[in-house]
Amino acid sequence: MVNKKLSMKDAEKIVLDLYASGITSEKIGLVFKKDHGVKNFKEEFGVKIAQVIGKNDADLINVKKRLQTLRDHFAKNHHDQPAKRRLIKTAAQVKTVEEYLATRN
Repeated sequence: MVNKKLSMKDAEKIVLDLYASGITSEKIGLVFKKDHGVKNFKEEFGVKIAQVIGKNDADLINVKKRLQTLRDHFAKNHHDQPAKRRLIKTAAQVKTVEEYLATRN
């Protein structure tokens, strides 16, 4: 299958549409690789997907998802001490990432 070459304007529109539908920048990169034949978005268009979106909060979203998963698990398994420790460490990691992003922006 031969894909036509995307222009920067078309690529930005696709990225913003995918982000609006709730897809993270990592997944958007995979969509471009799979559906549009773009191996590396930055090499192809000269900017990162996070720069097109205007936010670089993928790390925070991933850590918050992990924290919620651990909370759900620990709610069902109160005596799972390794999960309790991981829950405490992940909550601290969320705070650290939030502070980092606050100072960076």
